[in-house]
Amino acid sequence: MIVVKDLRVNVLGEPLFEKVNLVIRPGERIALVGSQEGDVSTFLRVLAGEDEADRGTVTSDGERTAYVSPEMFLEGGQSLGRLHHTRPTFAFFDATSAGASGDIVQDAEHFIKGFRGGILIAAADDRLITVAKVTRVFEMHATTKTITSYTGSYAEFLVEREKSLARLNEAYEKQQKEKRRLEEYLEQKRKEAGKDKSSPEKGAVIRAKAKYLQREILDKELLKPTEPE
Repeated sequence: MIVVKDLRVNVLGEPLFEKVNLVIRPGERIALVGSQEGDVSTFLRVLAGEDEADRGTVTSDGERTAYVSPEMFLEGGQSLGRLHHTRPTFAFFDATSAGASGDIVQDAEHFIKGFRGGILIAAADDRLITVAKVTRVFEMHATTKTITSYTGSYAEFLVEREKSLARLNEAYEKQQKEKRRLEEYLEQKRKEAGKDKSSPEKGAVIRAKAKYLQREILDKELLKPTEPE
């Protein structure tokens, strides 16, 4: 079992991801996806112990782990074949460069099909994730610096991600519509108050509405959802 607790990694002083808590059970096959190839590779390297985290821990209780680097995929079958002899029970596959040629993808497919342990795989070619027969997907979010876990196949994840994106877009558009309505209302009332100096009640109403806009909309404003690359 691999346990990730309160993991944080910084790049140039800013968090790449933070407060990551995950449990990977023995034999699990998981895909790792994200909008930035380099971010995904960094996360894999930290979990595999190739790079250090700025905070948090990764423990591999009872697992013999191996890190399969992009260079190993590019070097081909012989390099991958040597890894079999170490008999790892869990492998971190960084196949983000395994899309350069058909031969590289074929070597990677052959190795993944023959590997009997658990897998966490990031791949430039979706075919490798399909070959791995994953039952969970970890998605890295560049905006929130978090990682979400989806249970199901990669195909099911893609469907669920589209639904989730649609829900986020709906919530964002609804909030933006209310923001525009309140801002237009305040603009109009301020113009009216500027012409009529004899009504302090109008000023109180404007201040109350302005506080509501700040508290309920601006302080809680949602980020615009972005399409996954």
